[in-house]
Amino acid sequence: MNNKAIVLFLVLGFIFFACHRKNDKASDLIIDRPAVEFNRNLKLLISGKLYDPDSILTQFMPKKKIISIVDGVCMKCVINDLNQADMLFREITEENTLAQTIYVLNVPPADSIYFLRHFEPSIDVKGIILWDDGYTFENSNDLLTADRNLRTFLLDGKNKIKFFGHPLYDPKLIEKYKDRLNTEDTD
Repeated sequence: MNNKAIVLFLVLGFIFFACHRKNDKASDLIIDRPAVEFNRNLKLLISGKLYDPDSILTQFMPKKKIISIVDGVCMKCVINDLNQADMLFREITEENTLAQTIYVLNVPPADSIYFLRHFEPSIDVKGIILWDDGYTFENSNDLLTADRNLRTFLLDGKNKIKFFGHPLYDPKLIEKYKDRLNTEDTD
């Protein structure tokens, strides 16, 4: 075997194992994971104003929820991960009145005025938007990651993560979300 073939074989082997581990990572994140908590630092964003989210969160705690964490300092993320994703999530949840979509929008304090002035008017979603100015939701729930598929997940009525994945990037997940939202959880 020549050197090029050996190098190619090694590279393909590393890619295979890296991809295999990435898939295991999502399932490993679910096993024995505590329930997701919505901390007190989150604010409810409605029409450019921030409110205390307690009454909204209390209303939706016993329901299944699709959670999507979005980077609020990126206009493309706001348009794609909020507006386009919300259209998919509305399709997924429209038949299930016991489900809700909640977006956790990360906007650092230094960027909040710019966001509210320039990005917020572009938001067109039906889901709930929770404002997080310090990545507290991700940090307190051990969810901080750059992997977009691990930033969207389904929670059951007890706030346990059932699976990860963003149907905007993997359309096959639309049916998985619909199925899980329409089945009764036994655990």
